[in-house]
Amino acid sequence: DITAAITVTTPTITANAPAASAGGFAGKYTLNIGNLGDATDLKFPEQVTIDTPTLTVNSGGLAGGYFGHLDLNGNLTYTIGGADSNTKKEVKPAYKDCNARDLGGIAGKVTNTAIAGTLVIQNMTVNANKGSDTGLNYLGGLVGELGKAGKNAQAVYLKVSNSDVNVSNPQVTDDGTNGFGGI
Repeated sequence: DITAAITVTTPTITANAPAASAGGFAGKYTLNIGNLGDATDLKFPEQVTIDTPTLTVNSGGLAGGYFGHLDLNGNLTYTIGGADSNTKKEVKPAYKDCNARDLGGIAGKVTNTAIAGTLVIQNMTVNANKGSDTGLNYLGGLVGELGKAGKNAQAVYLKVSNSDVNVSNPQVTDDGTNGFGGI
């Protein structure tokens, strides 16, 4: 357990490999129920603050303020944000010159291996600054892409409470298959 406060101040992360992931905390983070015993309710440590990450991904990658790609494997509930509704955690990701597939204020993409995973985002303030990025499929204020397209059995549930989201310059290529969502 982490007991002391940890602040990651203004990290700059660049991922150039094809389909790479960049995040203020981790590029790709996988939680596997098989390795956790009876623990099914997990949370991002409240003591960790990610302050203004600058993220650059190329070649169709994923980027998010905390995680480029968060992968929940099994019947897991993963919570990001503070427990106190009077004190919101804040993250201010900046995307710079991205040629990315998915961008999100918390995670570029969240997937699961079964229809049992839940991501809870609570007591958060997200102020994302999207630059003149190209090649975007999905841009979300919190999550760029949730689940796997066409794979209903691998959906991820999302619960959001007491959170504020602001995205500057919310634009994606408009070809009928891409999209922007505030959440």
